[in-house]
Amino acid sequence: MIDFLQFVWLRLAEFYPRKHFDATNARDYIESYTINRFAFHWAKHEPGGSGTGGTIVGVLTGGDVIQDLENIIEDTMRSLFFDSQLLELDDWLQRWQGAGRDA
Repeated sequence: MIDFLQFVWLRLAEFYPRKHFDATNARDYIESYTINRFAFHWAKHEPGGSGTGGTIVGVLTGGDVIQDLENIIEDTMRSLFFDSQLLELDDWLQRWQGAGRDA
């Protein structure tokens, strides 16, 4: 799922100029973003230090990273298509947000 979400975000990044994201290429930026979100959420779920959260930490962390990527994709879509005749943004957002619940 995370690979798919990174792929979606990378395709959206094609609408921006080269090296738009932090003066690097979009693929590296998205990979770095994802790694940083994993580090943040893993630490968040282990307030007692590394190894103190048990086996559920990986599941919780993965879910949080998925949510972060879904949110950033929504934000990117809003930025790209907020005033566009090419896409009915509200309809897209409803379908995007409902897609995970229908599966």
